[in-house]
Amino acid sequence: MIEGWFAHFGFTILRLKSLVLGSFEHVQHQATNAFGVNWKSQKKVHKAFADYRRILDKELDRDGLTPEDRFRVLTLLKNVIDDEAVKGSEHKAFVLRRSAS
Repeated sequence: MIEGWFAHFGFTILRLKSLVLGSFEHVQHQATNAFGVNWKSQKKVHKAFADYRRILDKELDRDGLTPEDRFRVLTLLKNVIDDEAVKGSEHKAFVLRRSAS
């Protein structure tokens, strides 16, 4: 009787270990996938901001801009730089949260 109980208990422990390890591998795979998706998204965001900055640079090169127009474009340029910095910080925070988990 005791031998049967130990055999069953040992089998249950092995199943539990297998379940835990399988779950861990699945979570690890999902985290790796999330990093990849986030990185691709981050690259697209930086490209979009770079494109926007190029447009604003071209706008500044136009002839006939009033000082007020220049100030508006420069304000937009400052805002886009600030927004990109915020997105970069969000990306870093995401990576740090995920790597700490």
